[in-house]
Amino acid sequence: MAELRKTHPDLTFAAIGYQEYAAVPKDPPPPLEYVAYCQYDRCYIHKLADTNCTVNVKSLARIKEWQKKAPMGVYGYHFDIYRNPTAYLPFWNMLADEVQTYKTMGLRYVMTEMGVEWPKGAAREDIIPLQHRLSLYLYNQLAWDPDADVDALLIKFCQSAYGPAWEEVHAYHSAMASAWDALKIHIVYFFNKPTATARHYITPALVAHATPQRNAAGAVL
Repeated sequence: MAELRKTHPDLTFAAIGYQEYAAVPKDPPPPLEYVAYCQYDRCYIHKLADTNCTVNVKSLARIKEWQKKAPMGVYGYHFDIYRNPTAYLPFWNMLADEVQTYKTMGLRYVMTEMGVEWPKGAAREDIIPLQHRLSLYLYNQLAWDPDADVDALLIKFCQSAYGPAWEEVHAYHSAMASAWDALKIHIVYFFNKPTATARHYITPALVAHATPQRNAAGAVL
């Protein structure tokens, strides 16, 4: 790096803390713009500072230990947690807490992994970027402005996407997000089966609450 900087003084370098390199090093790494910690050890249901979530307590502690050695960023796996099949993820309250936490910690870099797959002839509900379009929109808005009101952003999306049915759809998405936030289980890393979560999440009470909202939206549209 020192030799390269002689001829390219504006060049910057970054690195990742991944797999066998995720452990906090004994000695600081060479001068870097940031180290992106690959966060396959966080729970994508609970807030980062939730002391009842032992998964996130450990993950956040490791990032803070890394910060003693280098400027830090995070590489996340939010949209990889389900696969075969993938599924809708109403976890924007978790995302809002995350960007606020990282802002407070002074992280320099935040990125999430996202597979852009658009198979020919696939139904809209099976196209990954469309399944996640709401959470992707909210994540991008919150990353741009961590202080944004997440429910105001949700309302804006519903008004833009659903027109006269926005209130019913907003109520539906809000109910799904509340149910996600209330889960007591943990979901980490990637390629979990959504069926394993369903019995905890898609409860009879949630179906009874959300179905009328969905049907009312359909009637308006």
